[in-house]
Amino acid sequence: NLPVGKIFIGDSGCYLYGFIIALLIVDIFGKLPEIHTWLAVLILIYPSFEVLFSFIRKKYFHKTKVTSPDSRHLHSLLYKFNCFLKIKNPNPLTTIQLFYLYLFPVLASVFLKDNLFFIFLAIGFFILCYLTAYIFLHKKNN
Repeated sequence: NLPVGKIFIGDSGCYLYGFIIALLIVDIFGKLPEIHTWLAVLILIYPSFEVLFSFIRKKYFHKTKVTSPDSRHLHSLLYKFNCFLKIKNPNPLTTIQLFYLYLFPVLASVFLKDNLFFIFLAIGFFILCYLTAYIFLHKKNN
């Protein structure tokens, strides 16, 4: 969808693609015992943590239904921040910024094949980066 979105699959399409990718990753890691299973967690950390964080944020901080939509996801806050900076077309920039956030766990999984300590370190580093970015963007947008 870069630079101008021509395909729109909506939330249901995104959930379907995400589910299929997650199934494929679980299947691949189930069939290849020589690959550490925590690498699957590292590869899926971004979508998994986004869902978990949204659940916790809605239920405990905002006291809303966890199934209700909102515009407080990291990508929404990043898009609003890019609009605030008066970027001409903020959607492609937001996609690229989020790509770099997701690229780290994928690249880390390639280089950390069997070192469990560094896999856990990479998971923790991703969570720290996500929460830091979220807090920064939340403060800037409010």
